[in-house]
Amino acid sequence: EPVSPVFNISLPLMWLLRYRYVQLVQNVMDLNQRSIQLRRSLLCLASGNDLWQPYGVHEFLQLQALRTTYERIFECYETFSDCYGWGMLGLHLLTSFQFVTNAYWMIMGLYDGGNVRALIFNGATGIDFGTPIATLFWHGDSGAEN
Repeated sequence: EPVSPVFNISLPLMWLLRYRYVQLVQNVMDLNQRSIQLRRSLLCLASGNDLWQPYGVHEFLQLQALRTTYERIFECYETFSDCYGWGMLGLHLLTSFQFVTNAYWMIMGLYDGGNVRALIFNGATGIDFGTPIATLFWHGDSGAEN
């Protein structure tokens, strides 16, 4: 058969995986955006006060609220890592397996002189499975900068 049998078996799960990837990437992007905004606010507030000059009560309360919120965002990152760490690892392994099997069937199609349409289909499907996990890890890695 020119089309990968792994694709035929995993077709119903593909859309569920896509939905899960979108959820995970959206959570990571939201946390990244919040932490970037809070970090900028903290830096603006801290740079507005001279180091040797004591904070006013209002500035201190505002700085304390921003610092506490920033700590809560960090706790959200930790909770996200605890909750989704194994899930992301499982999704990564499953996606890697599907990518490798589609690459195998594409190479076998080249070796056996298969038709071009099936080769393109298997190659595009392999790339299609690899893209979400790369996106997820890209945004996850950008969160480490915050």
